[in-house]
Amino acid sequence: LSELLADPRGTMSKSRMVMINEIAGMEASLGNFEQAYRWTREYKVLSDSLGALDFKKQMAVLETKYRTAEKEQAINLLESRNLLNRTFMISGLVLAGLIGLWIWYALNARKKRTIQETLLLKQQREIDVAKALIEGEEQERKRLARDLHDGLIGQVTGLKMNVERIARDHQGKHHQDGHTHHQMDLAVVTEQLGAVILELRQTAHNLEPIVLKNDGFEEAIRHFCQQMESTSTKINFYARGLESLKDSNIELPLLRIIQELITNAVKHADASKILVQVGVEDNFVLIEVEDDGKGFDPNQIRRNMGLHNLEDRVIALGGKLNIDSQIGEGSNFMITCQI
Repeated sequence: LSELLADPRGTMSKSRMVMINEIAGMEASLGNFEQAYRWTREYKVLSDSLGALDFKKQMAVLETKYRTAEKEQAINLLESRNLLNRTFMISGLVLAGLIGLWIWYALNARKKRTIQETLLLKQQREIDVAKALIEGEEQERKRLARDLHDGLIGQVTGLKMNVERIARDHQGKHHQDGHTHHQMDLAVVTEQLGAVILELRQTAHNLEPIVLKNDGFEEAIRHFCQQMESTSTKINFYARGLESLKDSNIELPLLRIIQELITNAVKHADASKILVQVGVEDNFVLIEVEDDGKGFDPNQIRRNMGLHNLEDRVIALGGKLNIDSQIGEGSNFMITCQI
């Protein structure tokens, strides 16, 4: 063992510790306690140095692990920050996109709302203008009816009475042949004046329908149908729920619409049968006038005064007009108005 310890090539420190410990034990067994003590102290010194070396190694390993863990923690923190930054950036982009989309939607909705409001204002303006025109027309009709009734009809009636008086005065005179001829002329004139008075009276009644004020909306329609009916034109009228109409501001325009439809069917369509249906249901007025006349093409016909007035009246009431007609197959007019 001493030779091995003295070998300059040396041995592993732990092996030296084992050999020193063995030498100390053998010296003690041989009774060489001083040598045993010396070897034991050397063993102790070597053991302490190895322990310190192992401790330093352990500390170095621990420090290395600590540094590694610290670096890993820093790397993880940096990655977390990068991930958080990316998250914030993506969230910001998404939020900016959502805000941009919301702004686009709001602007688009505002634009649509502005267009709708403009259209509504335009439609309302057209309705107000049409109402004003219709009201002005009705006022003019009333004025003209009063002028006809109080002025022209009275004058023509007075003229007829004078002619009748002249005819009676000539009845007592002689000259029978001349008197008979003159009386026949006066009779013809009287008959013609009667026809003129009748036509003027009917015109005045149409301009200001007294029957509407006295007998109501349904009876006014029926009365006009009877006036327009003839041997060559049959008019059938059906009504439902018209008693619920109480507003004259609605009844008179509706009556004018129906009169216009019937007049067009009689004068322009050469119809032999006309069906008139008027009803009120769920706060809606439904008007349908159908004829078996010669018909027309709604897309190509030129808007005459009658059809133009009809459309203006329907628009003024906020209603809808639907025309179904073909050449040679009659016409159907459907009007819907909310009351």
